[in-house]
Amino acid sequence: MDTPATLQLSYNWDDPSISARQLLYAVFPEWKNSANNVEIKQLTEGTTNKLFKIVNKAPSVADGDETVLLRVYGAGTDVLVDREREFSTHCLLAQHGLAPPVLARFENGLFYRFVPGRPCEPEDLGKEAIWRGVARRLGEWHAILPTTVSGGEKGKHPSIWTVLQKWISILPEDKAPKGILQIELDRLMEKLGVADSWGAEGMVLGHCDLLSANVIVHQRTITQPTADDIETVSFIDYEYSLPCPAAFDLANHFSEWPGFACNYALLPSRSVRRNFLREYVHSYNTHRRHPHPKEEEEEMVIKLGKEVDTLRGVPGFFWGVCALVQATAPAIVMDMDAAKYAHMRLAEYWEWRAGAESEREKRWAAEV
Repeated sequence: MDTPATLQLSYNWDDPSISARQLLYAVFPEWKNSANNVEIKQLTEGTTNKLFKIVNKAPSVADGDETVLLRVYGAGTDVLVDREREFSTHCLLAQHGLAPPVLARFENGLFYRFVPGRPCEPEDLGKEAIWRGVARRLGEWHAILPTTVSGGEKGKHPSIWTVLQKWISILPEDKAPKGILQIELDRLMEKLGVADSWGAEGMVLGHCDLLSANVIVHQRTITQPTADDIETVSFIDYEYSLPCPAAFDLANHFSEWPGFACNYALLPSRSVRRNFLREYVHSYNTHRRHPHPKEEEEEMVIKLGKEVDTLRGVPGFFWGVCALVQATAPAIVMDMDAAKYAHMRLAEYWEWRAGAESEREKRWAAEV
């Protein structure tokens, strides 16, 4: 695979339209000849990036429209996200056919190919045709991807634990419960048996941010088989992709079913989670080329289900700390109420930690 071009240019937030075209024409100089046929549309405005869809509708374009995506990193978010690790992960995924190829990188973003499809809404994650597609794709991710990824911090092996430690370390002393969070992280790592020497055994390269908008349902073609009526999906946005226990990536995905509004009625029930894990385990074993008898797979499902249950509160801590950094770092410009979101997610964690019969915990325990 060709190495993506590196441009000594950056996106200018004060002049978005002209800046986007300047970057585009640096990568595709021939598009400048059909500038009137080039359309730029903002697709999303995430907490740490902006995403633009750029379409060339010139008659000279072979096979119809040509579409690329422009991803711009949010101002000040380098304190939160290791952009070198994100770039390396994206390239790794593309090598395995799990992400669109990167076309070029610039100082504060990327260009990459567009995959036709639609992003999910929180309500979509509860649809069986979609959650089975997610389970299959996640099983493939965990089965075939190496757990070692490179980043900007040389000599260090990143994981969800090292990232949490970094986030807590940069919280201001006077504006956040930094000491309490540090004590809790140490306690959590000790409880889960995590140490500095914790190796790759039992770890996978997780997506770690499988909220609804990061799940893309593919467009179906006339020739695409649909015998089992399960949707084909892809995952986007690899900012938080990290080595982690498989159970964390799964628990984290389930925790995203309620969406940013934290509508806990949308959490998957025990029976849905069990069937999701059956689909996931079968996909994992298939892509590892190590098929198991059905009875053994069911034992794996039971074991993994217990591990997911053990970690079900940890995503609240992870995203609560992340949101606190977003709320308190002066360089990060946020369009969401990060402090409010941090409070909601940390409340999930403390309720789970205390064994409280919260709305979330009651829904998690429900069989159907």
